[in-house]
Amino acid sequence: MSLYIDRNEFDFGDEEDEVIREAGIDREEIPYFHGETRQLEYTFSEIGEKANLIGNYKGVLYFYKITCPKKEMEKFYYKDFRGRKNLTKEFGGIKIYRDHFRVRPYGEYGDNDFDWLELSARRNRSPAGLGHQKGNWRVGSEQMTGLVDISRENSNLEDAANRNGIQEGPGFDQLKRVLIAVISEFERDRQGVGRKLAEYAKKKDALQAELEEMRRMAEARKRWEEEQQKKQQDRAADNRKEAEESEASDHEEGAPEVNPNKVLDLLESMGERQEQEIQELEDEMKLLQTLATTGIIANMFMHEIRTLTNNIGQELDSAFEAIKYDQDTEEAFHNIQQAIVFKKHFASWFGVTIESVRKDKRKRKWCNIKEILKDFMETWQEILERNNVRLLFSCDEDISFRCFAFDIENVISNLISNSLVSFERENDEVLEEKEIRITIEKREEGFIIYYEDTGWGLTQKYKKRPERILEALESDRGIPGEREDEDGTGMGMWIVNRTVLEYNGEIDLSENKLLSKGFKANISFGGKYV
Repeated sequence: MSLYIDRNEFDFGDEEDEVIREAGIDREEIPYFHGETRQLEYTFSEIGEKANLIGNYKGVLYFYKITCPKKEMEKFYYKDFRGRKNLTKEFGGIKIYRDHFRVRPYGEYGDNDFDWLELSARRNRSPAGLGHQKGNWRVGSEQMTGLVDISRENSNLEDAANRNGIQEGPGFDQLKRVLIAVISEFERDRQGVGRKLAEYAKKKDALQAELEEMRRMAEARKRWEEEQQKKQQDRAADNRKEAEESEASDHEEGAPEVNPNKVLDLLESMGERQEQEIQELEDEMKLLQTLATTGIIANMFMHEIRTLTNNIGQELDSAFEAIKYDQDTEEAFHNIQQAIVFKKHFASWFGVTIESVRKDKRKRKWCNIKEILKDFMETWQEILERNNVRLLFSCDEDISFRCFAFDIENVISNLISNSLVSFERENDEVLEEKEIRITIEKREEGFIIYYEDTGWGLTQKYKKRPERILEALESDRGIPGEREDEDGTGMGMWIVNRTVLEYNGEIDLSENKLLSKGFKANISFGGKYV
């Protein structure tokens, strides 16, 4: 599949060199801001498709922006499109043509199939702005226009029985998925630029605010000095007594209203209140992320949890019957012992789910990483052993890090749950061993987690760009169109990435591009990975 992206939206003007340098845009990207087309090539397996069910087709899609606040125009260096007419009703929507004839009602304004790719629902699930560093920006249905050309030679794209549209089926489903994949590439390209420009704007705003505050304070100081000079001149014309009284008055009055320390104190107080409100919202988001992780893990092992619950009940019932009817205390004792074993297994699930939201873990504090993970990793060890998975865990002794304990646990739990899914993935070969290795090492700033497993690794959909698994709703589980009930939530690695970014870290997945099997991730906390 060939994909061509034309950037015809940004204009840096005379500031280009400064913007490219300060925003951290690669020099190789410059031609794409001056008319050169960016070309990408993908196989069908690399976009998550097992095979091409349709045949060859082509299309042209346009992103059509109508309005934008002036501040946003300046932040993202958009070209001036003021006065642009809204042509959504006349030309909006993505239309399908078969052999140059329009296939209605796709892209028909006012019809239910205007948004036949469900772009609006997709945007509602991820409403982040273009410059958002953690969320994914999604295009709206009324911002897209274009056409897709198919022909009678395209298999699995038959006309519907009533000649109104295309028959629903594997071919049409794949067409929609491929178009969403194309639109996703455009979104990543645009947001990649947007994020860098947003960070650059933030730095400029912070610098401008500092300069403005310094200018205001300098002007206030100058006015105060001018007032003092005038008072001194007035006192020189008076007699000594009046001069002394005036001098005493000046000494008492001072310059409180322009005292830089008081201004800074006031600003600091306002900043603390705002920071507290932001922190409360972030804490709430963290709790939701923890609950999401708990749900992901519990859902994965619901079958095992149900089995344990049933086993405990059966053993206790057997013990009751042995005592009541057979007077066999030895058999009852054996049943109770078995129930206790199952109870311990059941309790281990609470150790990696419900226990993660304990109140004392929801406080940011200085932690010894090895100490806070000791019981947690032992619990995971028990669970993995029951699933025939070997866990090798090591951690430096003296890693002190200020964090929420459950943040570190959430990262590890999501990684392990993905590995367990990988171990169980169907494959023509036999997986010789199931092993997870987690090594945590101290760094000058924070620490780094080296994570690897011996599973089947990433599918071809993510081999070329493994960083895509960090995006929300991206799932490497299942095959499109098959076993859809087994598809993942696509939230686990997004939670991992969001957590790591909050601690000024990063995730390096580049080794997965070369691995034939297995998965590796190098995850830094408290500083960039080197």
